[in-house]
Amino acid sequence: MARLMLPELAACLALAACLALASCIADVKPPYTCAIDPDCPPSLPRCVAGTCADGPPPGDHGMDPGSDQGGDTPADVAPDTAVDAGTDPGPCKPSCAGRQCGHDGCGGFCGPADATATPAFTDCASQDLCLGDHCFTAKGASFALRDNLDGTATDDAPGLMWSIVVRTGVDWQQASDYCAGTVAGRADWRLPTITELRTLVRSCSRTQADSHNCPAFEGCQSDATCWTSDCEGCADGKGPSQGCYTDTLLVKNAGECPYLWSMTDYPGADGHWTLATQYASIYLHDMLTKDLNVMCVRSVK
Repeated sequence: MARLMLPELAACLALAACLALASCIADVKPPYTCAIDPDCPPSLPRCVAGTCADGPPPGDHGMDPGSDQGGDTPADVAPDTAVDAGTDPGPCKPSCAGRQCGHDGCGGFCGPADATATPAFTDCASQDLCLGDHCFTAKGASFALRDNLDGTATDDAPGLMWSIVVRTGVDWQQASDYCAGTVAGRADWRLPTITELRTLVRSCSRTQADSHNCPAFEGCQSDATCWTSDCEGCADGKGPSQGCYTDTLLVKNAGECPYLWSMTDYPGADGHWTLATQYASIYLHDMLTKDLNVMCVRSVK
C-alpha cells in the first residue's frame, strides 16, 4: 500500500473538506427555480409555482385525489380545485320538485312565503300548515286514523300515513335511523315534523294542529318564538283515549300514551321537538334521551 507523506495527507483532507462544504452550500442555496419536480434537489423535492419547496404543495396534503390519481404533474402544483379534489359539491341546489312547501334542502323553504300568515314563517297561504311536502287547511278538519290492517293507518284529511307499530325506548338518532329503513314493507318513511305530530292531538285546543296558541311548528326560529305556556298542553291523563290526547288506535297499538320524537329543531337548538300525548304537551328534548317513542310518517297526497 502506498504511504502518504504527512503533507500529502493534509492536502487530501483539506480537499475533501472543501468539496463537502461546497456540496452543503449548493444544497441550501435559495431559491431554486424549477419547471417540474425533477428540477429540484432532494432537500427541496417539490416544484411549487416555479420554486423548489420542502414537502407537498400547500393544500394537497401529500395526496392528489383528483382526476390524475397520482403525484402532482406540472399543471397540478397549486392547491386542489373543486373539480380536481372531487370533494366539493359546489353551491347547494334547492330541491322542491313535487313539493308545495317544506324545506328545500339548502336552508330555505319551498313555495311562496306569506308574511301575513300565522305562523309568519309558513310557506303555505293564510293559516294553512305545511305537512312535509304539501299544504293543509287544519281549521275545521276532521282528523281520524283509518286502520289499514298492515301495521299502518291513514289520516285522509291531512293526507298522512303512519306506522302505528310504535317503537319504544329510542333516542333521536335511533328513531331517525328506524324511519330511514323499511317499515311495514315500505322504504319511503321519515320522522314526522312537529307540525305533522300535532295532527295526532285530540281534544286539547292548546296544541292541536289547528291551534296557533302554541307556536311550535316547523320553521320556527328560536325558543322565544317557538314556545309559550300553551305548549304545556292539557291536564295530565284526561284525554279521550284511555286518558291520552291522541287517536284510540295509537294507544291500542302502543299500550300507553306514546311520547313521540319529531325531526324538527330550530337554529341553535340542542334537541328536537317532541309530543307527549299524555298531556298533549310539546317540549324540546336532548337528542340522547333514550326513553321516547317513534312513529314514522309518509305523505299520501
